[in-house]
Amino acid sequence: MRLSELRGHQEALGRFRRAYVSYLKEQDSTVAGELRHEVLILLPSAEAATALTGEVELYPPPALAGSMPVRRGLSNLVFEHESPTAWNPNLPHFIVDRLVQGEAQLARAIEIEHKKRRSPLFWGDRLLRLLLGIPAYLVSLVVGVPQRRLEESSWGPVLRVIAILADTAGIWGVGRAVNWW
Repeated sequence: MRLSELRGHQEALGRFRRAYVSYLKEQDSTVAGELRHEVLILLPSAEAATALTGEVELYPPPALAGSMPVRRGLSNLVFEHESPTAWNPNLPHFIVDRLVQGEAQLARAIEIEHKKRRSPLFWGDRLLRLLLGIPAYLVSLVVGVPQRRLEESSWGPVLRVIAILADTAGIWGVGRAVNWW
């Protein structure tokens, strides 16, 4: 995943967590209504971020396991504590803890991505993928099939050989033009 996407998901979780905690602390019903609205607006992006870090799940107590469903997803649990049938009074704390864990996991993923980008091998690999992927990209535009499917098909090796030949010819041509050989 791209570094900017990781940062975006981390920021989304942080914004959602701050809004949710503010909503939970607010006693005034008018302000709480506005904060609830903000939580609902931020919920889809936070839900997408938690899909990366591990879905938030709530299992029923063992005595009720057969009669109650497992609740999955942030959108199904955020306001569960307000339900008259809510059985877990610590649910808001559990959700906040899970959001903090998600932020920490994304921070670690960003750190790992930064570390990878400091390596010259990373950039060499990116350059080779770019150069060798150009024929597959062009064919995918013409045929209308995603590049990844083309590269995984039986045409993938053929396109890679064409890319190597084209790159070699390009390097040879540039070398001839500047009188290197």
